[in-house]
Amino acid sequence: MHRFLVLISALFGRLRLRRRSPLHFIIIGALSLMIIAPIAIPNSRAFRSTAFATTILQADFTLDNVPINVSSPFLPDKFYTADPGEFTQAATSSTAQPSNEFNLIAVPFGTSPTMESLPVAQFGGAESYRTALYQYRTGQSAIQQTGPTSTIFGQQVVGQVSQVSVSLDGGTPKPTLIVEWVVEAGKRLWIVRVGKEMATSETLSTLAPFIASLSDMGISSSKLDNPTTIKLDSVSASAPPPDIPDAVDNLPFPSWWNGNCDYHNYPGSNTLGASYLGMPACGPIGTERQVQFFPGAWGELEWQCVELSMRYLYLRYGIHPYGANGSQVVGNYRSSYGGGLQVITNGYAYPAPVAGDVLSYGPRSSNGHTSVVASASVDGNGNGSITVIQQNVVGNGWKTLTVSHWHVSGSQYTISAWLHHP
Repeated sequence: MHRFLVLISALFGRLRLRRRSPLHFIIIGALSLMIIAPIAIPNSRAFRSTAFATTILQADFTLDNVPINVSSPFLPDKFYTADPGEFTQAATSSTAQPSNEFNLIAVPFGTSPTMESLPVAQFGGAESYRTALYQYRTGQSAIQQTGPTSTIFGQQVVGQVSQVSVSLDGGTPKPTLIVEWVVEAGKRLWIVRVGKEMATSETLSTLAPFIASLSDMGISSSKLDNPTTIKLDSVSASAPPPDIPDAVDNLPFPSWWNGNCDYHNYPGSNTLGASYLGMPACGPIGTERQVQFFPGAWGELEWQCVELSMRYLYLRYGIHPYGANGSQVVGNYRSSYGGGLQVITNGYAYPAPVAGDVLSYGPRSSNGHTSVVASASVDGNGNGSITVIQQNVVGNGWKTLTVSHWHVSGSQYTISAWLHHP
């Protein structure tokens, strides 16, 4: 500052303002303020951008036949979107370490997402979804508060902030920030979700500038009225499957079943068509019936995706069912459970998934998905494809995923890791 004053005084010397008149001091003070103020007083918007996002990031993709543009100061990675017709229409941008995520979920009227026990979407249902999500987070013992207001499909939508403890990597639960918005647009309900793993020193108060920055997030589309790709009649009940245990060739027939796909205990059950080692993927989708593989076992829901993976692990390796969403089946596995399985993180140079591996998909702070690899064709450079069997999906239970440079993709969720038998 002293140098600035000396410089200004020198300038006045050249202007022949030799006497220290009141005008002299007024002009010096004004010029000093003009020079110093921009340095001493940071612009609040620029400060926020410097701390959390230097630019507003952009992403364009198509989800459930709707072209989407996302602009946000927080986008962890590129988006992976669901294939047309898949029952869960979601687009996900995420990283694993640290666990960061940006999710957009489209729920056409007449359907319900396979997560958080949300009801069937219908006209005027946004508020019921907000209430259901609030109750779901309350059940997670969340610290909750009102979130930022963001522009979603031309509407000003108030978000909901939650701090929850989630087992992100299968270990000790970690504090996680979740910000969620729900909006109705184009005969769909839409859920927008931002998740951020919190550092040990972070709290909702210290993350207030980051949360506030999400008010700059915007989502838009010019064709919200495009029809959904989900065809509910594609999973209509078929004729009862053959009531014979020998339908399962290699793995033992589940002792708790009465009929293939437990048909007699659960009328309406049927095989989807996909199977591995004689173990079928079963339906219908969206069911909530709990079953125990043996007395005292952790309960599984027929025919959710987790039930299939847990059934496989139990029948093949004797691994007892354990608590996990689809996104946590791999991370929550422990060597003490048996089976001698290894956890392989997606993208490692070796090994690629092989038949019999169990995949986990999606950000660990939500339900995600899981499947069992039935076949694989991957070359020495880590390129090729794998075919999985899965449940709680529209279709016959088969799905082919792409492997490129050892990274598996091709689902609405980012595949995080898989259980592999060495």
